[in-house]
Amino acid sequence: MGRENGVGDVVGDVADEPGDVAAYAELSDALRSLQDAVAASAPGQDLAASVSQALHAAARELRTAPVEPGGRWFGRLEIPGRGQTMCPPLRIGELTDAVLTATVTFSPFHGGFGGGVHGGAIALLMNEVMGALANVTPSIVRLAAYIHVNYRSGAQVGTELDARAEVRELTGRKQTIVASLRIGDRVVAEGEGLFLGPAHAA
Repeated sequence: MGRENGVGDVVGDVADEPGDVAAYAELSDALRSLQDAVAASAPGQDLAASVSQALHAAARELRTAPVEPGGRWFGRLEIPGRGQTMCPPLRIGELTDAVLTATVTFSPFHGGFGGGVHGGAIALLMNEVMGALANVTPSIVRLAAYIHVNYRSGAQVGTELDARAEVRELTGRKQTIVASLRIGDRVVAEGEGLFLGPAHAA
């Protein structure tokens, strides 16, 4: 099964591993929903205690199915969000070897002061956007050497943002990518990253 630019079904090496990948994708969605519910709530003692007990029980159940790092699905699935719950899912519009466009909406879990998106969440998303473009070719793994983010304006939780990343330069194993997050014409953040491919690409 081949890649579908992060918007199709689960693909790649993980498809042939034991377990139920589709069920794991549903599990990651449920965890994302839980994170938002916790962030947006102020439960009383009884409710907090009841939910905490249920979560500890769920954690104990999941610990009965451990795998080594190379066999984990967290962050490796070719679906929006990649099966991880740190970043909000990217809804990719265009993805080539030179450009990525996507939309994204931050949820309560990523909130900061006054209903705004936390600056660290924005930096994490910029990393996600640039990394997705840097690693669009499955056979070439590129790792970030640095990522610089400049904040230009705030963004409120629940607002859809437009993300764009472009390859500025590719020299040997070094790839420079620039990216931006916008709400309409207003720039929320801009950044630049340097990604390094395998040494034999030099």
